[in-house]
Amino acid sequence: MSDSDIALAAIDSQIEARDKKIAKLRPALTALEQEREALAQTRAILAAASPNGHHKPLPPTPPMPAKPVQSAPAATARRSSQFSPSPVLEAVDEILKDRELHIEDIVKAVHDRGYKTSKAVLTTSLARRAAKGKRYRRVKGKPNTFALLKGGEQEAKE
Repeated sequence: MSDSDIALAAIDSQIEARDKKIAKLRPALTALEQEREALAQTRAILAAASPNGHHKPLPPTPPMPAKPVQSAPAATARRSSQFSPSPVLEAVDEILKDRELHIEDIVKAVHDRGYKTSKAVLTTSLARRAAKGKRYRRVKGKPNTFALLKGGEQEAKE
């Protein structure tokens, strides 16, 4: 076998793997398209039956992208945090009111309130905010221990 034959065989193998993946995902895509069509039909019926007739027409179905759309999780997280505070962080605010706690105690208290989060995620979230001087601070001499910023502390950091 020549080098080009080996390369062609490798490419054929990759193509076959992609075809298998597409075949596996196709039923889910078909089901989603059917659900969307049913929703569009229901909407059209309700809009036609509306007494005031002030409903906008349904936008056309967007064409499927040629390439997978790249997500921007950091931008999405940044936008969502600008508009509404996280319920978990609101719980942390209540938990830390007038006291300092180690991250393990904070996570346990958050779990006790019915929220699911990991120690790593919560540590990162609190540490980033503490580094920016927003909302939380690290307690000196106590690793992974956090407290709420007091009013004057936040203004001094900004």
